[in-house]
Amino acid sequence: MGRAMHRRANETRRASEKYRCRKDDAPQPVGLRRIVR
Repeated sequence: MGRAMHRRANETRRASEKYRCRKDDAPQPVGLRRIVR
């Protein structure tokens, strides 16, 4: 579990940065669902 979380953190970190910029522009529930998946 720990190793899988670490590996996903790398991809999530990049998506988080992209989502963070878009969140300031227009926070939408659809964007959050796409990132979660």
